[in-house]
Amino acid sequence: VRHLLESYDFVGILERQDESLVAMKLLFNLKLRDILYSSAKIRAESKFSSPEPSHKVYTYLNDEFFSEAYVDRILYEAVNAKLDATIARYGSKFYREYELFSALSKEARVSCNLSKSFHWGSDMQSVTEMENYSATHCYYKDAGCGYQCLHDFAAQFETYDT
Repeated sequence: VRHLLESYDFVGILERQDESLVAMKLLFNLKLRDILYSSAKIRAESKFSSPEPSHKVYTYLNDEFFSEAYVDRILYEAVNAKLDATIARYGSKFYREYELFSALSKEARVSCNLSKSFHWGSDMQSVTEMENYSATHCYYKDAGCGYQCLHDFAAQFETYDT
């Protein structure tokens, strides 16, 4: 695990995505546009829901899965500890940057209408409207929407000094 971690300059954690991005920004002297993001896929409606995992799932993960995936768990804990150490090293600078990133991320989502959801309609007219919209605003169909707006939004804040 130590050898693996030493072979990378940085490893982030999805469950701590924003913290990971801000730490990476500080470590590599990145700009806001390099880390500002939106969900890759935005949908208004879905047949599937995401209920909170049950106690049974947590029990399985803690009692069975992690005992069988011991190395994975050790790696995950080591990456968490390394992220915590990076945050501690930057101290108040990290927390100021994190607060600014959080505020700008929320503002960007509103400014770029990323809280508004997109979906493929069942009728041909809404499919055509979505295709026209996605041709200029999304990477593909309804995936990666808003990237240009995020880039333009971030450009307004390129000069702020952390």
